[in-house]
Amino acid sequence: METKIDLISIIDLIGLIANIASLILSILAIWLALYFKKESDKVNQNTASILLDVKSDAKALSQVAMPELQAYGQFSRQIIGRQVIGSVPTMEVDNLSVNPPNIPQPKPAQNPNTQTGVA
Repeated sequence: METKIDLISIIDLIGLIANIASLILSILAIWLALYFKKESDKVNQNTASILLDVKSDAKALSQVAMPELQAYGQFSRQIIGRQVIGSVPTMEVDNLSVNPPNIPQPKPAQNPNTQTGVA
């Protein structure tokens, strides 16, 4: 009879130790979650302030650079337009058919045997 009591008390002691370990781990997990949330809030706040700095710098840069880019684009279109106008043939579109200039049209294949379709 004493062996049953000893066995039950050992199992109870192991269960008690497991419950205490589980309680300690759960408290540690809650503390870690709160700690990492606090740290991520700090990082989020820093990121938001950096984003505002970047946004204001980008706005100032675009105000300075946009007229230059527009002038460069207009100049490039003028230069490219001068080079392309004389070298590219134009295509005539009439009644939804396209007839490019100076391109020979392929001749249809001649089929000597019109009944079987075999050459």
